[in-house]
Amino acid sequence: MDSFNTAQRRSTRYAVQVNAVLTFRTDGEPLENTPLDLGVEGAAFTAWHEVHVGDGVILCLHFGNERFECKGQVRWVRTFPGGERRFGIRFVDLFDDEKRELCDFLHAEGQAVRT
Repeated sequence: MDSFNTAQRRSTRYAVQVNAVLTFRTDGEPLENTPLDLGVEGAAFTAWHEVHVGDGVILCLHFGNERFECKGQVRWVRTFPGGERRFGIRFVDLFDDEKRELCDFLHAEGQAVRT
């Protein structure tokens, strides 16, 4: 189910190679992943894990020696034949200095993409 139109995005997304661990509040199982794209306000992922709009998640990103952790909420989910899911997470409760840190990383390491 698609409940999000990418035209609604307010910030640029970047293609960047970064390791991520997502821990969903529904089951507490950590899921290692690499984002399809990453922005200051959110990220998109693919997984075989069952994901629902509204699910809460703790996201931990590893930028080399740096670690960035934040809360998020699943905003949209698209399920493909075979069961693979693509989903978007919107970050919540980020402080301005955390946004700046993430923005600096994205500008230095990422390539802006159209999604």
